[in-house]
Amino acid sequence: MLFKKSDPRYSFIRDKLIKARKEKGIRQSDLAKELGVRQQFISKIETAERGIDFLEMVQISKALELDINALISNIRDESISSTL
Repeated sequence: MLFKKSDPRYSFIRDKLIKARKEKGIRQSDLAKELGVRQQFISKIETAERGIDFLEMVQISKALELDINALISNIRDESISSTL
């Protein structure tokens, strides 16, 4: 399946990553520097101008000290509840 801005799973991922970044007081530019990417890369993910692939999600989650397994599990749970 291709990236669709309207897919609630992408919104869920974005929201969790943004929340974690802000709660830790990390600026987009600082996260980008840690990941070796430009700040615009983070901005485009957070504003849904760009999708996020699995490996990127893993790297960003690791940089934000998020449990990737919990994030994936929550995506699955969110998908199931939205179809009921």
